[in-house]
Amino acid sequence: MTYSPRSIIKHLIIITFFLGLTPSYSLAVPSKSDQALVPHPFFWEVSGPNGAQAYLMGTMHIPDPRWEGLPKGLLEKLDGADEVYGELDMQDKTAMSSQVMQRALLKDGQSLRKIIGDDLYMKLDAYLSKRGQRAIMMSSFHPKMVEVMVSSLELFKLMQSGKPVLDEWLLKRAASKGKKTGGIETITEQLDALFNGTMDEAKESLRFTLNQLIAKAKKGIKPFDQLVAVYFSGDEDKINAFMKDELDGAPPALLKSMNQLLHKRNQVMADRVMR
Repeated sequence: MTYSPRSIIKHLIIITFFLGLTPSYSLAVPSKSDQALVPHPFFWEVSGPNGAQAYLMGTMHIPDPRWEGLPKGLLEKLDGADEVYGELDMQDKTAMSSQVMQRALLKDGQSLRKIIGDDLYMKLDAYLSKRGQRAIMMSSFHPKMVEVMVSSLELFKLMQSGKPVLDEWLLKRAASKGKKTGGIETITEQLDALFNGTMDEAKESLRFTLNQLIAKAKKGIKPFDQLVAVYFSGDEDKINAFMKDELDGAPPALLKSMNQLLHKRNQVMADRVMR
């Protein structure tokens, strides 16, 4: 099935940046589930001064039937919270989509092929052709956005199910119970992190990611299946090991990008949570 670029962008708004799916440190022992579908959710209880209580949850930005198996105790604790925040305030997805398009589209007559060169462009086209897509569909997009889209191809059918991703579902649930909801960062901040760096750095990052996807395809490995499996294991060490393995041999450009998307964003979000 072929997806239009705007359809791809629309669904990426909901996915947001899935690589930041869990804190890189543990504040407390994750809760154990009382239901089998999600045996070990990434859910931390944080105690502050004077008996203040807060919770952190590492989520994954995809719709999945297993979310229906979140532990009853976890939901009860969220129901007892005064305020519930996600990464983003998901109320105006149309405006967010517009902001993404403004940053994702190339300007001043640029094209993807001119930026990344014929060799990488043809390799990208060959990879996409085997999946019912063509590189020409992405010719007007920034290489970093192309990297995100290519990495997320296997998710689009799932994202078209119409079901909310976990973050959105939790925020809607909290709002329906009269809780104050919102986001702890903005779409502009996420886009600044994604598009940080030069075009040459974006090109090298795309090259590495594409080569990695091609190598996995030859082995019959579906990247997101790997990520989903390690997430649902509930094992923080496994996730950190998975991410380390994914970045093994990565060029400085990609490591710089990941530092922006993960570490710097996490620090900013952590500071805001503590206020």
